[in-house]
Amino acid sequence: MSHDWRALSPATIIPTIDPFFLLWDHKKGHEEILWGLKASLARDQKEPSPRKKRSNIRQGFPNLSSHQDMTAGLEKLVGMVDLSRTVVVVGFSELGPWGSSRTRWQMESLGKLTQDGLTEMAWMMGLAKHHDDLVDGKPYVG
Repeated sequence: MSHDWRALSPATIIPTIDPFFLLWDHKKGHEEILWGLKASLARDQKEPSPRKKRSNIRQGFPNLSSHQDMTAGLEKLVGMVDLSRTVVVVGFSELGPWGSSRTRWQMESLGKLTQDGLTEMAWMMGLAKHHDDLVDGKPYVG
């Protein structure tokens, strides 16, 4: 069976394209980049697996008090401390054997790290890196 593909226009092709096929083809391209062509072809023989949850490290912002609440009562402190000889700590961090406070809390409360916790630990240890560049001449973000 022979087709003259040059005779087809986008108007005749696009309505017939199945969105599931486009996603499957896109996923296949990612697998070829990550695992090679042979592994991708071997995976085609299997049925598609259900969608897996992706990790997301969330950095929340603390709720701040109003300026009036933070400065209430400070008039009483005028002249008590020599500010030219005072050390001021402007930030803090927690880093220990279980990583940050979020991953430590997961270990304390759950007894194991969640997928997000494992991703954060791998990122802190330099085992996982963000990639936004070309791979084999194609753009890849992951």
